[in-house]
Amino acid sequence: MSPLRSSAGGANAHRNRSSSCKRGDADVPQFTIRKTTGNPSLDFDFKKRPARMNAGIRLELKDWHTTYGIHMQDELGDYLGSVDRTETPNSFSRVGGTQEVYNPDTYDNDTMEGMEAMPGLKELDALDPNHRILRPGDLVELPPLESSRDPVVAVFVRRLAAGSVMSQFFSSTGKWLHSPQAVVQFVVPNFVNPDLIEKFIPHLPNAVSKELEEQSAFFDLSVPRDLSAPVVSRLINFTKESQDIYRQNAVRLDSAHELLAHENDLKFGTLTQIGRKLLNRPADIAITPQEQFAVRLALLRAGFAFGFDNRHHRITGFVHIRSKAQVKMVANVREWIRQYRDEMACSKPGSDPLTLHFSSKGGRIIQTFARKARAVALESREDREPTFLGNVGPSKERNKITQKQGAIRYVRGREWNENEQEIIRFFEAWSCVGAFRRQPTIESQPPLLLQATGLYENYELREKTGFVFLQEIGVMVPYENRYRYDENLLIPAAQHSRPLEQLMSRLAAASTTDPMKMGLITEDTMKHLRHDWEDLPVFCVDKPGALEIDDGISIEPAQDGTNWIHVHIANPTAFMDKDSPVARMARHMTETIYMPERAYTMLPEWAAKQRFSLRRNRPCLTFSARLDSSGVMLEYNVRPGTVRNVQFIDPDEVNRALGLGRSEGQKRRALIVGGEPPPSQAVKKETKAEDLSPTMKEALGKLHGLAKQRFGVRSALSGISLAAVDQDVKVWDKYFHPGLSWSGPARTHVKRVFGDPVIQLMASDFSTDMDLAGKMDSNMMVRECMLLACEVGSKWCHDRDLPNIYRGSLPGVSGSKETAQQYYQRVLEPMMKQRGGAVPFHMLNAYLNRSNPSTLTLEPLQHEQLGLTHFSKVTSPLRRYGDMVTHWQIQAALLEEDRRGISLVGGKGRDALPFSRASLQQMMLTLRAREDRIKRAKMAGIHFWTSQLFFRAHYFNEMELPKTLTAYISQPSANPDWQVSIIKQFGVGARMKTPDWGVEVKLGDEWECEIDAVDVYVALLNLKPLRLISRAEDGTVD
Repeated sequence: MSPLRSSAGGANAHRNRSSSCKRGDADVPQFTIRKTTGNPSLDFDFKKRPARMNAGIRLELKDWHTTYGIHMQDELGDYLGSVDRTETPNSFSRVGGTQEVYNPDTYDNDTMEGMEAMPGLKELDALDPNHRILRPGDLVELPPLESSRDPVVAVFVRRLAAGSVMSQFFSSTGKWLHSPQAVVQFVVPNFVNPDLIEKFIPHLPNAVSKELEEQSAFFDLSVPRDLSAPVVSRLINFTKESQDIYRQNAVRLDSAHELLAHENDLKFGTLTQIGRKLLNRPADIAITPQEQFAVRLALLRAGFAFGFDNRHHRITGFVHIRSKAQVKMVANVREWIRQYRDEMACSKPGSDPLTLHFSSKGGRIIQTFARKARAVALESREDREPTFLGNVGPSKERNKITQKQGAIRYVRGREWNENEQEIIRFFEAWSCVGAFRRQPTIESQPPLLLQATGLYENYELREKTGFVFLQEIGVMVPYENRYRYDENLLIPAAQHSRPLEQLMSRLAAASTTDPMKMGLITEDTMKHLRHDWEDLPVFCVDKPGALEIDDGISIEPAQDGTNWIHVHIANPTAFMDKDSPVARMARHMTETIYMPERAYTMLPEWAAKQRFSLRRNRPCLTFSARLDSSGVMLEYNVRPGTVRNVQFIDPDEVNRALGLGRSEGQKRRALIVGGEPPPSQAVKKETKAEDLSPTMKEALGKLHGLAKQRFGVRSALSGISLAAVDQDVKVWDKYFHPGLSWSGPARTHVKRVFGDPVIQLMASDFSTDMDLAGKMDSNMMVRECMLLACEVGSKWCHDRDLPNIYRGSLPGVSGSKETAQQYYQRVLEPMMKQRGGAVPFHMLNAYLNRSNPSTLTLEPLQHEQLGLTHFSKVTSPLRRYGDMVTHWQIQAALLEEDRRGISLVGGKGRDALPFSRASLQQMMLTLRAREDRIKRAKMAGIHFWTSQLFFRAHYFNEMELPKTLTAYISQPSANPDWQVSIIKQFGVGARMKTPDWGVEVKLGDEWECEIDAVDVYVALLNLKPLRLISRAEDGTVD
């Protein structure tokens, strides 16, 4: 048996531990009983055996539980703590007066603690009206101890410590609870006077120690009743009122899915919209918090029928209403499994489900599917080896990529009938989408199907094995990035929503016809206002493979020795209405989602690349600033224009022209599996350093010099550069361009895949020093110009009081007594001067823990990390919907100024704008959630392909790796069992197992490690520590 399938592997460690504890065996662990009270009645003899030992496991378990079970939970807490619960989010463990709910997947980077650093609550409510940052006294809903029970109602007390994952809550049972804020799904702001909560704090722990847990098992450590009674009473009344509302509307609430769902299509709604529908409330009558909570209970009790984005639901309120057909599919498959299990239970023990005679329809369907799937999987195993790491191994066939041949060969196999396609969709929902999580009655069903095939005897029958199964039966390709199927990401091509697919198809059809005749775009609405930039050189500094060119920069001298910097931005919004089909798709997508295998574009390719991408004679919206020699902005303006003299140039060519060297300080090298990558292909004419005229070189030199001065201006406000170079991962299956051919799930037939893509990671040694000033190269020049344009756009809108989306830092909610700016000036700035702008990487955490979280608002806020007083994103309208919104607002104001012949400074033309304040307020909720989801999806895509590369290199020897690696401990870990680290040899993220030999792990440590596992399903590279190499001197961190 392959080591990848051995039960000794990491994926089966839990199974081995469990099976080793046999009844009556001397290996059964002995547990020590605490004697904290001296009362013999509280001491228990666990060496006494239940009466009917060896009478059958079920009777033994019943006797054991009857004798000891009432006391076992406290005593076995530490022992059971070693069980892996990372796949069971939102679970509590209760100890005496406390509850802990913790899962590293829900880690929330927002930092907040206590009340001493809080601004006035009215001020904070104005900036964060939806309480993304919880405040003391907010009522919250926390997930239940068991998924079959209703959620817990509590009030928020405080963040436990600056930078801590855990927050403190106080529940309606009079108990305090510790949980990450990210698990909170429902909030009623300002439910209880915060003064009442402040009185709790002297009676509450700042952390939960082992000693405290032991005490809480026998003593009441809760807040005194006279203090907690008013809060508990209000919480109980809230719950009772919600339950009364539920009872009064039980018929409609219990039929929520039948009333709301479409027959075949996924639908969406907010909690308020759904509440109005189910409770028959007219639009002019507000839905009370109690009514909202009653509706939430109904949706939660409906189980799989409704889906939530657990990370963002409490802010957006959005609910996925799954189609009746999908819910029926799940019900059908569950019924077939029930019939199959009933007959198996009545059969002779040890019967083979593949040969047994089934009389029920469901039993026959499951057996037929299991037989066919087994045969297909065994065929697959002739070419690919299954693993317990969530992915099948690479193909034995290797196809060299040439101009006439790709790396992949597909072979069509046997067909799946309609019933079998239902089972396949059932597996997809479980292992690919994760739609059954927190639904244990459904989640327990797919493993029974895996068991019926007889293919996975030595595997944990969990989602990752289900994903391997889908690869083995030819549904998913063996290198499928499952993150693109995220239901909350909702990529149209992921086949979650038929209306989205239809809209995508309509927009794609315009690539072969005239989109203007189709009504998708209009004539240029800004044509009569455009300034002709004539021969002014516009530099588009980007990588050679870039096709969507959003921006270009130029410089123009002014008469008084100052200079105008112009940032020319693509202008698609001048050709489309905000409610056009193209704009509606852009609003749904929010951003272009770049993954190594392909880009899921916000705008159709014909629009982003062929019509609106910057090039010669293309329209633009230009953001201009007049700067003095020290980089101070003296004047600014925005106007539409047309660029003529466009120069596409690689960042390294700019550096060469200016004598700055390469962009990256470290030497980069290629890590490759799958064969030799094809040579890069030119997609547009590029300007080389030697092609630049002396005038152009002089212009670039001035741009670079003023950009350095602009960074100095930002640094004076504690602005830093955190522009780390992204991991450069490319994949190929064909010769002419990186990326993969489209490959969706094959549900109607088996799709065999021979060969694998070439994967290349451009790696460099990781430097433990972080350059907060950033390298003074061409990337810095472009970055500073883009920030300048964002500042100009923001100020221009603010001058005219235009409703606009601003970005900044929420003041005073970091929970630290020292602000980020104070820490920067006290610690980082002196260190940067001594070390040429660099600080130890791990010391950034102290700065970030003191930083206030960023937010979207309708009023300008200072952005701490950028060092800007005004900031709105305006530089990427081909790739970001938020930028398009600001462009629409600016265009409307420009047109109104032209029509009326006056400036709108002072707010004289708000009625002429496409977006009102109220509409932007609502938009910001979903915009922030989508941006966060997309950011995580992009990172997940890079991590997936990185793990694919190391998976093929480590287990299948496609590339030689060092025997040991150096892990740098880069940031605090949310999970005490693992440490967040970076592999120094490659600059790749990993997690290191916490050493079990008593050596404390600290930030800045360097450890010698070896690869323990490459888990492709969760895209994690796990390291096993061997020894501590060095320890950073961190005495100045605090």
